[in-house]
Amino acid sequence: MVDSTRADKILSHLAAYRVSVREILEQHLFGGRTVGRELWELSTERGLISARQVLSRQRSYYQLTHRGASHLGLSEHWARTFGAQSLISNLSLAWFCCMGQLERRRVERDALTEKFGFRVPGGYHCVEKDGKAFRFYRVYVPMPGTRVREVTRTLRDLLSRSLEDKNLKGLIEDRVYGFAALLETEMRAEAVRDRVRFAEAGQPPLAAAAHLRVESVPDFAGTTGLAGATDVFSKKDTEAD
Repeated sequence: MVDSTRADKILSHLAAYRVSVREILEQHLFGGRTVGRELWELSTERGLISARQVLSRQRSYYQLTHRGASHLGLSEHWARTFGAQSLISNLSLAWFCCMGQLERRRVERDALTEKFGFRVPGGYHCVEKDGKAFRFYRVYVPMPGTRVREVTRTLRDLLSRSLEDKNLKGLIEDRVYGFAALLETEMRAEAVRDRVRFAEAGQPPLAAAAHLRVESVPDFAGTTGLAGATDVFSKKDTEAD
């Protein structure tokens, strides 16, 4: 039997982030120590998590099973099959929160609504702690290979729609609520950073209007996308946040 405390940490992590990969589990939860035994027992012996090897570099991603979700008192929604976009977004968000220098954690929409006192937009969110200050991010993860121009346009659209919400407008102007874009290579992330710093088509720089963070995360899909994975990612059975 493995250490139940270590196993419980893995289950709690998957409850918070929906999916994860071994690098995150080992580095974020256990300071680089291996979790092979825990993963084997939780999946093979107890049936609480599943492992699916469809990512680049023969990575597996881990997720609660229906039994695991029930064990934690969660909805079976936590065990639903992911679509390609949703899978990459959830994995990228987990990496952004757990593998960076600053302390971050995922925040669900209902928790944000309770925090702010109004209904926030849908999508992926996290909170960042920097010293004594906290900042909330709306997180955008484009599919690998999305043109840099399109990424920038989407960020501008997200900002524009958010500023139309009188409740969000003040938080954005005060830099309490910002936006994060996660790209699959550092080169592409830098290209987006360049674009948000400068005026475009007569519009002011995005970086002047809101707090923006653009970072790179692993290319979970691989440079050619999730080739061969269409049977795993069924269009009719995907998670939508």
